[in-house]
Amino acid sequence: MRRYWIWLVFFLFVFLYFFFVSAGFSLPSNSRKRIVLFHFQKILEQSSEVKENRLWLKKQTRFLEKKVQEYKLEIKKLYTKLKALSPKSRYYEKTKQLLQLKVAEMQIFVQNTKARIQKLYRERMERAVASLEGKIRAFLARRNYSLVWKIEEKGLFYYDPALDITPEILRHLRSLERR
Repeated sequence: MRRYWIWLVFFLFVFLYFFFVSAGFSLPSNSRKRIVLFHFQKILEQSSEVKENRLWLKKQTRFLEKKVQEYKLEIKKLYTKLKALSPKSRYYEKTKQLLQLKVAEMQIFVQNTKARIQKLYRERMERAVASLEGKIRAFLARRNYSLVWKIEEKGLFYYDPALDITPEILRHLRSLERR
């Protein structure tokens, strides 16, 4: 009879343990290991700094397109002037050289401006990414997570959506921007 009581108490403890664990009761949070993940690309896309950089890039691109249109207008004028001249005219060669010079000048301007814009955009994006990473690190440090995975474009083979803290990080970053 005594053995039955021991087994009964044992099964009662096991049952109560699994009941409380399945009901959501757990150990205190400081002893619990917490593994989380976040989508850095989603955070990056919704960041105000990145949005500002994209607007800056659009503005610079519009500036470049405007300058190219001005060059094209000048080239078109020179070309119509060249067509009006006879090949035997003394101004024909000068106009032809001027036309070739303008075309080369436009190409060099476009190449240099594109390279400068790309370099500045890359530098601005690197600063924005570094700033975001710093803010995210500070947020994660305050939360005392044991292991954090940053999901990038390649992603993970499998993950549990319950571990995804991307919306939480986005809310935190928005609250920092409002301050």
